[in-house]
Amino acid sequence: MYTEVLSLLSFPPLRCYTTEQPIPKDPAIENTDAMNLKQLKPFATQDHEAHIEAHMAFMKSRMVQVNPQVYATLQAHISEHISLKANQEVVEAMAQDPQLVQMSEQDPEAWTVQFNAMVAKRVGELTNVLVQAEAGGQQQDPLVALKSRELDLKAMDLQRKSQEFETEEQRKQNEIMVDTSIEQAKLDQQRMGQQERIRVAEEKLDIARMKEMQRRN
Repeated sequence: MYTEVLSLLSFPPLRCYTTEQPIPKDPAIENTDAMNLKQLKPFATQDHEAHIEAHMAFMKSRMVQVNPQVYATLQAHISEHISLKANQEVVEAMAQDPQLVQMSEQDPEAWTVQFNAMVAKRVGELTNVLVQAEAGGQQQDPLVALKSRELDLKAMDLQRKSQEFETEEQRKQNEIMVDTSIEQAKLDQQRMGQQERIRVAEEKLDIARMKEMQRRN
């Protein structure tokens, strides 16, 4: 029973549009992937506590604080690590309880209910610890907080303008591609028309030659 549970601790692969299979990565690479808005995947064999600490430290950086999408991606990833950590801790704890071991053999359904309840409780405990740690780290002088907020707003405005610029440039590129395609189509049509006129002229010339030969004969 415990072996089966352990084998299921790794989350199913997220749906993606590439054929690459996800592989375990160190927290720094995962932080980089988060900045590029790539999907992150935890694995049961990873050191969840170390990954959580690394991600939380990165989330305090300015570049993450002003980017809600990156922040949400890392927060979701941390929650997945918490789930795996809770699952592993509960499996290990239940394996040390003779009554629960016996329950897993005699009444698997009851054991599963107990397992899920213990996991949910442990997830809540771990999440609460992280929330308190995050709240404690955010305490700062009001003037510093105000100045930090102003910098955040400026950074967000710069990011918005950058995104608008990229969108406008992409729109222009698309227009150029469309215009080029239209011009190419016109040129192709003109070339086909010229070729058709040449073909007709050659046929007329051949007919005229045949008539001239018939007249001489």
